[in-house]
Amino acid sequence: MKFSDNFNPGKSFLLLIRKIKRIFVAPVLMLYRKLLRVISPTNIVGRVSEDIKSEVREVAEKPKSLSEYFLFGEHYVAKKLVAAVALLLMFAVILLARFGLPFLQAKFFVRTMVINTVEMRGYTGRVKLLDSYEKKRVLFTGRLKDGQVNGSGKLYDYDGNLLYKGSFEMGLYSGFCEEYYPGENLRYKGNFLLNQYDGSGIFYYQDGTVKYEGDFAKGLYEGSGKLYFKTGALQYEGEFVQNAYEGNGKLYLETGSLEYEGGFLAGRYEGRGKQYGKAGELLYEGMFSQGQRQGNGRYYIEGTLAEDGEFKAGYLDFGYAVLYEEDGEVLYSGQVSQGL
Repeated sequence: MKFSDNFNPGKSFLLLIRKIKRIFVAPVLMLYRKLLRVISPTNIVGRVSEDIKSEVREVAEKPKSLSEYFLFGEHYVAKKLVAAVALLLMFAVILLARFGLPFLQAKFFVRTMVINTVEMRGYTGRVKLLDSYEKKRVLFTGRLKDGQVNGSGKLYDYDGNLLYKGSFEMGLYSGFCEEYYPGENLRYKGNFLLNQYDGSGIFYYQDGTVKYEGDFAKGLYEGSGKLYFKTGALQYEGEFVQNAYEGNGKLYLETGSLEYEGGFLAGRYEGRGKQYGKAGELLYEGMFSQGQRQGNGRYYIEGTLAEDGEFKAGYLDFGYAVLYEEDGEVLYSGQVSQGL
């Protein structure tokens, strides 16, 4: 056989292979593409949608024979309607089990669980928290939000004594609440912030009598308030800073007599004030420093002015001064040094 000069055996062989491959592979590719179309999500959704539409149209159509009805007494009810109602009821039961019951339980029912367990994680609703299922000692009753104590509730110790009743926020005392001594005697009633007394409130002695009423900050007396003796008699009324008398105030004896009124600093007399005797008579009026008479002032004996001048460490000490007789007549006026 004679070939032309342009004939290439290698290229001709490759062309033959491609044709043979196309003959055998083409049917396989066609089958693969058809299978892809059949199983593609878009195609499946389309077919399901069409089936649903067809079923809905079929259900909506009026039954055409008595065989498509149920007889209930003297009434006929379409089988399609019964099936639809049954389907809706089943769907409603599923929704109730999935969403309704947890909501109702969280809203109206109390769930019992052991404190600090997996059960608490993420739970929202009313609970009763126990120390264990064996001893069943109640430690908390109230609400959880996302697994943490949140909202109103009551906290108990391991002996069953009520420790706290009121609001919680993220597991901490917050808002208006009541705190108790063991034995359920009221210890504090008022506002909390981050587990500390903060805002207005009342603090009690363990026997139930009021110890302090007024303002708090970070658990301490801060601002205006009143402090009482255990007998219930008023001890101090005025301003506080970190539990100490500071600012203007009045200090009383347990008998009820006024002991001092004026300025305070860190719990001691400071600045201008008045000091009184046990019977309530005026002893001194003037300046104070670190709890002592210091600076210009007047000293009285049984309510009568006796000394008028400069005081140091509680006594008339230096500078110009006037001394008086019991009848008010001037006894001496002039310079004083070291009390003389």
